[in-house]
Amino acid sequence: MQPANTNTYVKGTAITVYTDEPFRAIDGTIVDPDRVLFGFEINGDPEYTYTFTYNWNVGDPTETIQRVAQGVYSAEIDSSLYPSGVYVYTLAGEPTEVAHDYTKTKVRVDAEFVVIDPPFALE
Repeated sequence: MQPANTNTYVKGTAITVYTDEPFRAIDGTIVDPDRVLFGFEINGDPEYTYTFTYNWNVGDPTETIQRVAQGVYSAEIDSSLYPSGVYVYTLAGEPTEVAHDYTKTKVRVDAEFVVIDPPFALE
C-alpha cells in the first residue's frame, strides 16, 4: 500500500518516525506491547535492512526506539549514515513469552519516506 503523501528529507537530516496511533488491544484499550520492533530498508536493498528492538522496561540499547507515551513509540534515523533513496520502514508491536501485555497485541505500521541529496553545496 502506497501512502498518499510521502515525506521527503535532505540527506544529513535526523528523521524521526512515529506510530500513527497508539498500539491498541482488540478491545480498543491502549497498550504497550511487550516488544516494539523497528526496521527499515533502502531502495528495496536488504543489505540496508536493520532491526532495532525495544523491550518493555528495558528500553532499546541503541536508543533508536523511544517510548513517547503509553502505546506510542518513535524511532530515529540519522540519514547521513545511509544512501539517498526510498526508505520503507516498519514499527511493530508483538507479545513475548514474559507477557506484560496480557492482550497479546500484534500490530504493524508500514510507511515510507524519501531522502534526497542536497541540491547544492554552500561555499
